[in-house]
This record gives sequence, structure tokens and C-alpha cells, in this order.
Amino acid sequence: MKNTKDNPAAGVMLIADDDPGNVFLFNTMLNRMFPEATIISAENGQRAVDLVVEHNFNILLLLMDLNMPLMDGLEATRRIRALEAENPGRRGVLIIAVTASIAVFSEDSCLDAGMDDFIEKPLTFNDLKGLIKKHRPELFVSSEIKETTRS
Repeated sequence: MKNTKDNPAAGVMLIADDDPGNVFLFNTMLNRMFPEATIISAENGQRAVDLVVEHNFNILLLLMDLNMPLMDGLEATRRIRALEAENPGRRGVLIIAVTASIAVFSEDSCLDAGMDDFIEKPLTFNDLKGLIKKHRPELFVSSEIKETTRS
């Protein structure tokens, strides 16, 4: 794993989505925003829960699709939050719901499940960046310093 001491965005980010095209797109966006991050993926909610536990809850960001096989994103989020509650003293994983199924899932159901925020597909790079920056502005500090020093 990369050193996060000097760069808070050098940690692990998780994409939970069963569509390989979405995983590729989100991976591309996150790599562009956070080139030092390690990005992993899960094809269903159960695997997302397992990866959060395997990484000892040290996941900077989880982009969670809602409609996945085996376990949906809402149930996966509930389980992650329950496990976090059993392990106090850890900062909670930033979980952002990502869905095209706005008719099926509401923003309220996402927040009630314990997600931090909600974004609809299709999403743009700037939409995703703005949402992450809203919740974890410290992830952008070192990349903004690099951009400033280039000017």
C-alpha cells in the first residue's frame, strides 16, 4: 500500500458495481483525481463488505452501486455501518451511492441506510469530484499544491 503520511489520498478506494463498464469509468475518474490511490473493486455488496473488513475499515471512499446481485448497496451499507459501530474509534468509510435507478431507490433510503451522499448516473468527473470534495476536502490538498507549484 502506498504511503498516506504525506498524501492523505494515497489510501484505498473501493468501487462496488456489477457493471464492468461502470467500474472502468469510475476507476478512470478516481485515478485522474487521485493518482496515488489504490483502487479496488467489488462485483456485489457482499464482496464490498468483505473488502472493507479485509482492509480493516481503512477505505477512503466507497462508490456503491445500489442494484447489484447477491447483496444490494443499501444492505451492504447497513452491514458496513453495523461493523463500524462494533469497532469504535475508526473514522467511518465515506460511502456515496451511485445509481441510475432513481425510480427504485430514493436519496432518503440511501441516507437512512447510512450512506453519506447520493449521485445519479450518468455522472461527470466534476460532479463526482465536487461530491468527494464536499465530504473529504483533505484528499485534494496535496494534488492542489502540486497544481499550484506547476503554474
